[in-house]
Amino acid sequence: TPGTVARAHFRVLSDLLRYKFLEPESAFDEPLSAPVAIELFAAADLASPRKAPRLILNNPLQLMEENVDDTSRGWIDVQVRCRPCRWNAHPREWAFGWPFPSKAVLHMLSCGTSRGSGASEVVQLTQALRYTNGKTSGKDKATSLLKSMQRLRKHARNRMALMDLVLERGSGAAQYDTATHFVIYVQRVFIRSTAAMMRDIGSQSLARMRKFESERSAGAESGSLVPVAAADGANFDVPRGVCAGLSDEDAAAQLKIERAELMGSMVQDGIEIDTIRLSLKCPLSLTRIRTPARGARCRHPQCFDLESYLEYSRKSYGYTCPVCSEADFCHPNVLIVSSLFSRALGDFANEDEIEVLPSGRFRVPLPPEQQQQKQQQQQRQTQRGAEVLDANSGQASGQQQHHQPQKLVATKHEARAALEPNVVI
Repeated sequence: TPGTVARAHFRVLSDLLRYKFLEPESAFDEPLSAPVAIELFAAADLASPRKAPRLILNNPLQLMEENVDDTSRGWIDVQVRCRPCRWNAHPREWAFGWPFPSKAVLHMLSCGTSRGSGASEVVQLTQALRYTNGKTSGKDKATSLLKSMQRLRKHARNRMALMDLVLERGSGAAQYDTATHFVIYVQRVFIRSTAAMMRDIGSQSLARMRKFESERSAGAESGSLVPVAAADGANFDVPRGVCAGLSDEDAAAQLKIERAELMGSMVQDGIEIDTIRLSLKCPLSLTRIRTPARGARCRHPQCFDLESYLEYSRKSYGYTCPVCSEADFCHPNVLIVSSLFSRALGDFANEDEIEVLPSGRFRVPLPPEQQQQKQQQQQRQTQRGAEVLDANSGQASGQQQHHQPQKLVATKHEARAALEPNVVI
């Protein structure tokens, strides 16, 4: 009510009562309409049953009716959401959060009856774990009311029955200032299914592919292309700063783009890497990857399983890359599906790991015996290269003393090749 806030906040409160709160909480949901019930309260109100916030749900049976044309794209949920008020900011900038400690009780009321005359059910709010040392784990999230409403529906005497949701103080020490205000509201939300999101990510991969091709055509005219030799011997020009889009369509062109990009990642600071080992198992599920994906801004070729990542992200509300641990690098809007990695999964059906060569080709990793022999050979070459450099250094100092040019034991390039056998000169 307006009397619970200071006079300076009346303008914000007026905006609040008209605001529709259509901001999604995550990439997996989309609010369908303005709140069906909304209440403004102070944290101190939770301690008083008479002042506790109460949301009246009119026509709750209608709220639970499904009206999705394509159920494979998702489903409709009824959620209760809460946000701490920041009076110096617009409501769209308010974060999601619950007053702690708190709990919610959902009541079924017959038309015209009081709160205590019907069935009720305690709703477990989706809150972050809070420890006695003040630290938290996880995030406060919207809480679904749909299953609780469905269980209470059998107690409804008629379709005019009402429901109300009461927020009460829970057990534990309060972690909010009692003067802090919150806005709580009930809203119908569309929840996107994992299968639908996977289809959308495939579509956006195709869009990125077309953008890549268009910028490549524009770069060909302006001369801003980087020439890269493809693995099949043909030259391929890659536009600067553009990440290849990936999908199943235009497979030949996409494989060529990805291989060129992969070859580019094999060179760091002008030094070509010998091999890169890739795992064909997802770092999240530890099972074989089925749909390989990675973030568009990630610099590594390693992929993860798209379905496993989306399920993990749906629960955690986080978009951290499971490979490089970069925060927000793997938001669903910037994920790409790797057709090159998909091809490797098919070519190496019985392998758990593969190696990437500088040519952009894949191979089965060498057995441990051969790897040990290779390491020993590299050590011998490194030792021989060091001896060559020492001999060159000694002869060079002798030249300065006698002022007589002498032939060095080895050229500079030969010495470097002997010292660093994995470097391409």
